[in-house]
Amino acid sequence: MDLLSKRFLHTHMRIANRRLVLEKIIGSDEISRVALAKSTGLTKATVSAIVADLIDDGLVVELGSGITARGRKPIMLKFAERSGIAAGVSIDADEIEIVVTDLYGTVLLEENIEITGCTPEKAVRIISSNLDRLAGRCGRSRYSLTGIGCAIPGIVDNRGIVVNAPYIRWQNVNFSEMLNKKTGVPVFCENVANMLTVAEIMHFPNEKAAICLRIRSGIRAGIIINGEIYTGGDGFAGEVGHMQVEPDGLPCACGQTGCWETRASERALRKSLVDSGFAPGTRTDYHVEANELSGNIFHEYARWLATGIVSLINMFNPVNIMLNSPMISSNDSILSLLNQELERRLTPLSFSSCRIELSTARRNAASIGAAVSAADRFISRMASIRREHE
Repeated sequence: MDLLSKRFLHTHMRIANRRLVLEKIIGSDEISRVALAKSTGLTKATVSAIVADLIDDGLVVELGSGITARGRKPIMLKFAERSGIAAGVSIDADEIEIVVTDLYGTVLLEENIEITGCTPEKAVRIISSNLDRLAGRCGRSRYSLTGIGCAIPGIVDNRGIVVNAPYIRWQNVNFSEMLNKKTGVPVFCENVANMLTVAEIMHFPNEKAAICLRIRSGIRAGIIINGEIYTGGDGFAGEVGHMQVEPDGLPCACGQTGCWETRASERALRKSLVDSGFAPGTRTDYHVEANELSGNIFHEYARWLATGIVSLINMFNPVNIMLNSPMISSNDSILSLLNQELERRLTPLSFSSCRIELSTARRNAASIGAAVSAADRFISRMASIRREHE
């Protein structure tokens, strides 16, 4: 092995060791240097050197002494989650959600801004001005705003380019670059359903196979396989709202006809209700008066919703499907009607093997997931910093 190869390997090992130690600290409420050495298999000297660097970098703090059966009490270590903040943004046609979290993902501040129309330039202005104000309210920290994650209602490729988001009318937009130029901090964009799924995984980290359906103007799926979010070859996975369920059906914003979301999105349900004389509530109140007419509308809606879900169950065999929809959550009969339709259309084994549940995540879960992802990217960057130690 030549000198250059040896140097590369040595540097790689240092970075890997630093990452390992930081991950162990983050995953523990508190932990001692001795316990770190035991759990990582590194020498005490190596652990002590790495911890000293992490403390110097402001990522780890020392607490009081721990408790042992005998001998000197160890100094306990903890991740410094308030050494920086992260922001998550969810963009829709009529609203922009912004949350600010610490580096553990705990929500510190949040704000919903109603808008009319959402060009990329307008979104940049709104997000940057509101983030300046919200970050200022969080007080000073070592790293301040470490990154911004943006949840986009459309197709985002593996480069972070918004390829097509029909409901906000964005095509081939490098929004990450636009917002980065304005704010000066790292920015990334991802499909809104995947960001919602990040928030769900925080509560169900051991899901083997699950689908998170986000139902708003369109329908998008976050797909969990073996505990990981599946994004597909180019990052397009999860655009289930554009499965064709009705040949020669209603026109869709994507340019095709008969897409699932033309019948089973909240937009479609609201239109059916309004056309029948109902006022389907406000942004915070989605409840619809229960009577024979609304019952018929809900039953028809449940039939179309079941059409797509049957295909998802047969394709992926998920253990759990979580529905993130304010309209469904606010009108209990829809879930009951949906389960009746699924039981009728699925085999007994397929129906019994999959739970259909309302999401327990908060309404702005996609924004939280985006902030958590931004914080995770910052931590990964900090874990990869090269430090020189003999």
